Amino acid sequence: MKAKSANLDGLDLDRRFAMDEEFVSRVKDAGLKVCVWTVNEVALARKLSALGVDGITTNRPLFLREHL
Repeated sequence: MKAKSANLDGLDLDRRFAMDEEFVSRVKDAGLKVCVWTVNEVALARKLSALGVDGITTNRPLFLREHL
């Protein structure tokens, strides 16, 4: 994986990036973190959490925390 060979710790991806469980697993198996930005919708935050992402950046942290 190019990110690992570039000495990166992980990927920080736009919420519109098409990812699935296989993609997240491959990245994590390579020893990298997967973070997604900017997620303000509960449904999307739940989906990403279920996929196993390591971090979610949001403009609505209290709102999402209450609803997750």
